[in-house]
Amino acid sequence: MYNKLAGAYPKSKVLQAHQIDRESLELKLVRVLNNNEPITDASPEIYTDKEEGVQASLNPRTDRWEIACEAMDKVTQQKTSIQEMEKEGMTWDTMTTDQQEAYLTKYPNSKQAKTLQAAAKLRSTPKNN
Repeated sequence: MYNKLAGAYPKSKVLQAHQIDRESLELKLVRVLNNNEPITDASPEIYTDKEEGVQASLNPRTDRWEIACEAMDKVTQQKTSIQEMEKEGMTWDTMTTDQQEAYLTKYPNSKQAKTLQAAAKLRSTPKNN
């Protein structure tokens, strides 16, 4: 009644990851108990006393909205300044060195600043001959 296609689903070309033989949890517990080894695999203690309160970094109720808004304000401010510069016909190449330095101090995470930092790193690394 229905046409069945033989081999309609070809084998995947995705390769399986190499498996690494690890010690099972049971074997590890037996080894630790028999050898009287200290338990070294533990997560950091996040409990604090009631008087100290909840740490802000561990509190799921911490308001991160203000931090995100500040970051977005920086990004939009940088984009608007670039747009204003382009309207005036000013590009990175046509800026004077004073204007470039002022721009880099105002926007240290800009594309130009990162490019200049990378170039400075390349110049400072000694060449191995």
